[in-house]
Amino acid sequence: MWKQNFRTIKAGKDVSYDEETGMYTLTNSSAGVSNIKRYSCESTTDISCSKVRYYIYAFDTGARGYVADYILYSNGEKFSDEVERANDNINDSKAKIQIDSWFESNMLSYLNYLEDTQWCNDRSRQNGSYNLPLSLSDNEFSSRLRWYYKTQPPILSCPIENDRLTVDEENGTGTLKYPVAMLTADEVLMAGTALNTSTGTYYTLTPSYYSFVSIGNEQGIVMDGSGVSLAFALRPSISLNNDSIIDSGDGTSQTPFLITKEYKVNIEEDNGTKEIVIEVNDTKTVVYEDKVVFTVVPEEGYEIETIEIIDKEGNKIEYKKTNNENEYEFIMPDTDVTIKPIYRKIESIIDTEPEKKIEIEDNPNTGDKIMLLIMTLVIVFGIVFIANRKSVQKYERLN
Repeated sequence: MWKQNFRTIKAGKDVSYDEETGMYTLTNSSAGVSNIKRYSCESTTDISCSKVRYYIYAFDTGARGYVADYILYSNGEKFSDEVERANDNINDSKAKIQIDSWFESNMLSYLNYLEDTQWCNDRSRQNGSYNLPLSLSDNEFSSRLRWYYKTQPPILSCPIENDRLTVDEENGTGTLKYPVAMLTADEVLMAGTALNTSTGTYYTLTPSYYSFVSIGNEQGIVMDGSGVSLAFALRPSISLNNDSIIDSGDGTSQTPFLITKEYKVNIEEDNGTKEIVIEVNDTKTVVYEDKVVFTVVPEEGYEIETIEIIDKEGNKIEYKKTNNENEYEFIMPDTDVTIKPIYRKIESIIDTEPEKKIEIEDNPNTGDKIMLLIMTLVIVFGIVFIANRKSVQKYERLN
């Protein structure tokens, strides 16, 4: 809107609100809207009103006066509430809905190759004026200082914690459905591109004004801001895991990356393990769908009862015994695994047969027969003892 009295109306740095009367009151007020005084009751004298304006943009055109945009608040609402709602990450934008749909159609089978990296939707705001001395321009996001005004260098960090978009909330907001978003204007600049004002073709993740985002063209040149209502292309971006191996390609649509992913084989040794040998490299990493052969050697006195191979989600992986002693094999899944042998102790064999006793009564008339019997027992059982020819009381078999 056009305003002739923009410099003379009462404006305040903030407002208070009386719930009983339903009235706003300007605080720290004086004549003229400025970068630090944005609230106004649209009066050169009144500082109380039932509806208050907050100016988000104003530009001095000279004789014609100011062109200004504002937000009208009532019922106790004010700009800080608006900012909080705008940054709560509850509602999906049309761009996010389209990118998620693209990912579901094309990228779900590659999830294990992707990193849940932070995508920065930098909504930190600049302070002060960066156009003309009389302009009111700190409705712009601070990222615009880096890629448009170039008063600050591009950054890869993300100033506001709530702007660090991720899938897992341990690493960021946890508000993304998939690990995919768009590049920021800072990232495009750091890749070696430059500012241009020609027509662009795709959006970046970097906001420019409150209703604008920065755009770029097919050559990757960062453009000026553009209204989000305008039709431009989306360019989804992903981040590869740091353990993904690029076999070939440069990442372009003409020669895309050909990647493989190596997963780790862990060993959980139990009592009874002497040695576990895995026929892989020193890092114990294996490419997805490769065959893994391993040998489990128990300690002396133990034998293998079973073997468990478990992935990181706790699922059991099938394996089979080879023709070699203590050797097994399985096909590597697309996740890390742990090999866990379970042993049992080999028990000693004990003869539990009860003792056998032979009792011979004293009989002098059978002395010769007894001696013959004793000699026979000695030969058969290897028993050594002292016998009295005339008086043999007892013989016990020794095991």
